[in-house]
Amino acid sequence: MFTHAHRFPTWIGWFCFFLLVSGKCLGHPVAQGRIEAILFPDSIELAAHVSNEEILIATAFGAERAGDPTQNHGEYLLAHFFVTADGARLSGSVAGFEPAASAAPQALVTYHLRYLLAKAGTEPKTLTLKQDVLSEFLFAPGNPWEATFLTSVHKGGVALLEGGLLTRDKMLEVPLTRALPAGAAGVKIHVLAEYFRHGLSHILEGWDHLLFVCALVLAVTRFRQLLLVVTVFTVAHTITLVLCVLGFVRLPSGIVEPMIAASIVFVALQNSFWPNRSQGAARLTAAFGFGLFHGLGFAGGLLEAMHGLDHYSIAAALTGFATGVEAGHQLVALPLFALIYALRRASTGVTRRQWLPASLRFASLTIAAAGSFYLISALRGI
Repeated sequence: MFTHAHRFPTWIGWFCFFLLVSGKCLGHPVAQGRIEAILFPDSIELAAHVSNEEILIATAFGAERAGDPTQNHGEYLLAHFFVTADGARLSGSVAGFEPAASAAPQALVTYHLRYLLAKAGTEPKTLTLKQDVLSEFLFAPGNPWEATFLTSVHKGGVALLEGGLLTRDKMLEVPLTRALPAGAAGVKIHVLAEYFRHGLSHILEGWDHLLFVCALVLAVTRFRQLLLVVTVFTVAHTITLVLCVLGFVRLPSGIVEPMIAASIVFVALQNSFWPNRSQGAARLTAAFGFGLFHGLGFAGGLLEAMHGLDHYSIAAALTGFATGVEAGHQLVALPLFALIYALRRASTGVTRRQWLPASLRFASLTIAAAGSFYLISALRGI
């Protein structure tokens, strides 16, 4: 028997409180883009497609510079892209840029960057791409902005890499002597694996979604309830993720982000003050309704980033990303449910009647406080 069983759920609350004060609960400050690299006999050409959002962030937080911010961003990219051939870093220049088709935050501006090979006519064997775009700017204390790029590499019309994800924490090393077979299943598997990792890290670093999942789990008393609420949430966010990426549904982040924050507050307060509504149809309705907005938050700029992929690669990317998102949820939901279930089974007497419910209520209220902080931040950013 646990004589101090009531203390353990309280740790959940203090963990959520740590997320609140650390600023980690402010969501996903990620700008999505694409890079197309082409190998020529004397140079490597990069077509970097970056969002208007990325340019606005770099302009707002960076040092003031005279001139057109869109044009200036090309020089910024040169300073934050690192291109090496056979271990030797290449020097680059901006060859030009193409403005975005609209002023929408996710619309893409294309920059053409040229990197001269150390020995013209001597073909390198390996190309390495690294970047730390936006990482010097903080979205919140301890939570920097990040740019991710869907990357392809071609030589003479032959694909050497398709669907590679270039992030600040993951460089791409591409053998230039081995081409990908056209239409190979291995390409799709590579894209699926890349996006699975991307979806998993998106969740494990996205404290807003994790707080919502924790709030859902805190009210669950049986595994069947957990299965139902997680399934409903999964179905909802998968629907809007797919519809958004395919271009059928679009909502501005000024609506999506506050709604995600509001979902955290609503579900956590429901646990605390209306526990009878945190079970059954009312909870499933909340999980589905708010799950639709979480799916829009997951989608972000994936549609623009995936532009140029064939339909099968897009399907592989969506499948991998959605599966990674769900794996991230389960890495949190299952251990938390198992802990609370074990405490319920082990506790007796006053611990079960008073201390355990009070501790779970404290955890929910702490999640509500974190969600409120995120909600205020999201509303200020509109």
